[in-house]
Amino acid sequence: MDIHGCLGCKYCRNEGNYRCIQRDDMDIVNTELNEAEMVVLASPIYFWSITGQLQSVITRFYPKRKPFKAKKYALIMSAESSMAFDAAVTQYMDIVGYSGLENMGILRFSGWDQKTEANYKKAYNFGKNL
Repeated sequence: MDIHGCLGCKYCRNEGNYRCIQRDDMDIVNTELNEAEMVVLASPIYFWSITGQLQSVITRFYPKRKPFKAKKYALIMSAESSMAFDAAVTQYMDIVGYSGLENMGILRFSGWDQKTEANYKKAYNFGKNL
């Protein structure tokens, strides 16, 4: 999808009536988010951070401050190193805490070969328990 990050122009907080000035595919995402019961954010971790694509979506939560109808959020990440998750987890927990959301869990996968039967089962059980 073509989603641009927040411009910091504050149009949404002033004359925009909590709607971003940018017209891009975030309009489609917002429609879905307005109906979602739960949001699961998922990203590989590169250089201790979520992808730029997901970061652009998150910054576009700014107009609403408390994102959408869903109050339950979860995070799924994968990285080569088990030491790479701290910054992304901190950002996620800050978003959840600031917005008054419920953290339903964080799932991390690390290592060179993550496509294992054990990891598939772990992911399945995580999703099933959400």
